[in-house]
Amino acid sequence: MNILSLDVGEYCGWAILIYGQIESGTEHLKHKGTEYRGFKYLRFTELINRLYRIGAFNLIVYEKPHGLRGHAIEAMNGYITRIHEFAVVKGLELSISNQIEYKGYSPSTIKKFATGNGRASKEDMIAYFKEQTGNDPVDDKEADSYSLLRYAMQERGIPCRDMVHLTKRGMK
Repeated sequence: MNILSLDVGEYCGWAILIYGQIESGTEHLKHKGTEYRGFKYLRFTELINRLYRIGAFNLIVYEKPHGLRGHAIEAMNGYITRIHEFAVVKGLELSISNQIEYKGYSPSTIKKFATGNGRASKEDMIAYFKEQTGNDPVDDKEADSYSLLRYAMQERGIPCRDMVHLTKRGMK
């Protein structure tokens, strides 16, 4: 099973399990200068498409919004809508037997898995990433998406040990 994990926002953390190897990174999605705010959604859709070309994933997991208000929750709902649209459209292109599943997880579930504490700090999540990979993450968004990927792997019975974590791919 190939899995894409996303911690969405203006800085989008991503981790992907493709054919037994994990890659991860962060992509900056915020609109620039005088661009229309919707450009961040175009960048997000392009990110998902680029990651799909690396290796076709059949599951997308993402961190659900929690404690957001106003513009932040509107933006998060926009990103989640793009995930659902991608899964449905790609599923229609492939066939009914190759549907892409998608599922959201609460931040506390991800933190509890990684650290044993559902209220873990950003520093705790970064420490988990370092412990598992031997590398420094770009930021806490990459650490969170990596932790979510490992949680999804465990939930589906995919062995987490002996996974190869590759260096971060430049997604600019």
